[in-house]
Amino acid sequence: VALSVATTESPSQEEHFRGWGYPSEANGDAILGGHDSFVRSAVLERDTIAGVIQFDPNENLSVTFDALYIDFSEEKALRGVEEGGAQWGTGNYTVTDSNDGLVTAGYFDDFRSVIRNDGERKSGELMSGAVNVEWNLDDDWTLGFDASYGDVDKVITNIESYSGVGRAGLTTQGPATGRSWTMGSTGAIYGPHPSIAPVDLADFDTIRLAGPQAWGGGMGTVAQFQNAVAADGSVLQPDHAQDGFINEPRFDEELLSIKLDASRSLDGSFFTGVDFGVQYSDRRKSKDNGGFFLTAPTFPDDAPIPEEFRLGTADLSFLGVGSVVAYDGLAMFDSGFYIITDASTLDTDREGDSYTIEEEVTTAFVKADFDTNWGDVPVSGNFGLQYVLTDQTGFGSDAFFNPSGTVTATPTSDGDDYSMVLPSANVNFEVADGHFVRFAASKTMSRARIDELRPNNRVNFAFNLARVQSTDPLNSAWTGSAGNARLRPLEANQFDIAYDWYFADDGFVSAAFFYKDLVNWHRDASFVADFSQFYIPGFHEVVDPSDNSTVTPATFLGLVNFKEDGLKGDVSGIELQGNLPLGMFNPALEGFGVLAAAAFNDGDFEDGSSIPGLSEESYNLTLYFERGPFQARIAGTKRDQFSTEVRGLSLALVETVDQGAELLDAQIAYDFGLDRWTNWADGLTISLQAQNITDEDTTQANDVDA
Repeated sequence: VALSVATTESPSQEEHFRGWGYPSEANGDAILGGHDSFVRSAVLERDTIAGVIQFDPNENLSVTFDALYIDFSEEKALRGVEEGGAQWGTGNYTVTDSNDGLVTAGYFDDFRSVIRNDGERKSGELMSGAVNVEWNLDDDWTLGFDASYGDVDKVITNIESYSGVGRAGLTTQGPATGRSWTMGSTGAIYGPHPSIAPVDLADFDTIRLAGPQAWGGGMGTVAQFQNAVAADGSVLQPDHAQDGFINEPRFDEELLSIKLDASRSLDGSFFTGVDFGVQYSDRRKSKDNGGFFLTAPTFPDDAPIPEEFRLGTADLSFLGVGSVVAYDGLAMFDSGFYIITDASTLDTDREGDSYTIEEEVTTAFVKADFDTNWGDVPVSGNFGLQYVLTDQTGFGSDAFFNPSGTVTATPTSDGDDYSMVLPSANVNFEVADGHFVRFAASKTMSRARIDELRPNNRVNFAFNLARVQSTDPLNSAWTGSAGNARLRPLEANQFDIAYDWYFADDGFVSAAFFYKDLVNWHRDASFVADFSQFYIPGFHEVVDPSDNSTVTPATFLGLVNFKEDGLKGDVSGIELQGNLPLGMFNPALEGFGVLAAAAFNDGDFEDGSSIPGLSEESYNLTLYFERGPFQARIAGTKRDQFSTEVRGLSLALVETVDQGAELLDAQIAYDFGLDRWTNWADGLTISLQAQNITDEDTTQANDVDA
């Protein structure tokens, strides 16, 4: 019987500038469109309990039960400001300097800053259990049985809470902000406007709990907020009623796995053993993409931030903005303060991104081990073959607007089944004592990303005058988005060859070359569709402000975006690594060592796009000390830029390019079981980790900008 308990608490802090927009100004130079920037603090907590029970009724039969429970939570507080800039939500702007196609300095005249006191709470539970049975029939045959079940539940509650100089649409709304800005290597630094007086965003007497921008266009059909008369006589509409937003996706995943296998040792001169069997897995994953508009109960008026939620001010001096009021937006939501409007009735993206994916995979496998000599060279390894049969089905909704202006969601499902054969080979040559040459080749597959397998379709309409008037389907007001439940797995044919030299018990150097032929990857695709069946007279229209006339769509054609198979590419690279125990030079240095690694890669897809996660160069150097119960190490990592994804609007994943970094981390640990004074506490280890000791920036940009 074994029981393991672990607990982790990890605080972190961050200063975050996020610039966006970058339209072209009059001279054709890209110019910062706006920003939403924050200071963030977070605490991650994780508790883990694992247990194992092993039962051996006799020398030929062994039964093992194990269970795992993980409770995970992370809370973040993000306090900052969102502001427009050139050509987004402001009046006049002036360019004062440009360089190499980018406006590097200027000032904008007036934007009513949106103070953001956002929060995020992630909570999850993982429970799993397994049983393993191993039965030695005789000296040659062994039978095995494995069964496991796991369940994971996760909820993300992400709030945006808005405040500013007063509610948009009220005559009592306070003055707008004007700022100058200068672009630097890490983004924009703001300063005072040359002629407009600054607004004190840190003054609770000035700041009101209400949206200072009319961002509630998505709430247009909510009768509760239509033609609302404020105390100053202003008549407000739903677009004035958005004082925040909650994204709250819920995830649930279950996995059942059963495996039967057998192994037999062989006495032949070449093959030494064979393993074969069959494995079955049944996976189910669902997502409910909840979202809610938030409105302060004082609507259509505004009011001060309630005293019980105030926390002081947040320092944004890293931006040159100064300070802003700070309050607990997440606690405000939890208390029931806000009026909540379900976004799933107003936005097709909610039902269009809620789904259940079911996947059954049956794998038959065989592996033959060999150990022989080619002349004076010992050769060992194995040959393997897998036959994989997959049946995948997605359940979701088709989402579109009905004549009442709300969302209709109709059930839909789709899927596919397919089979694949995956051969593999691993061969090791011991060319001299401690010197090995290794060769491996295989065909591999990886299931499509779960969210891309959703069968959902959704229809969107842009209430934008230029797009409503456009006859070009590529610039139409009509757009659609679709999943693809028939996506095949990512596939690669790969090989690698390596040379390893083990010059000490724990000392080695290694050099390897690898190549991957990416024979199937997923890419973005689109087609032109006819949306006429979704047209609702009186709803799908806009008003031309030049003459107050009603404008209906000039075309019913538009683009539908989806994912498809068929993208190809390749990756190759050289990897070098080694471990040097310094104790081999002097006994006084016993336990000290140096671990180093470097990788040099090259690769892309046939369309010229980058392969996710691939850096051309990366380096790692670790200095460590391990003696008795004490362990310490410090590690430095340098990595070039690479393509990745981050959470964007409504927590959706969006592509970006991480510019790489040089990071320094450290760790110390103490294993009480290795101390003769505390060996009664065998299994107890305490560790302390410090990450990014030098406060290296994480910089991300669009692919073109990068």
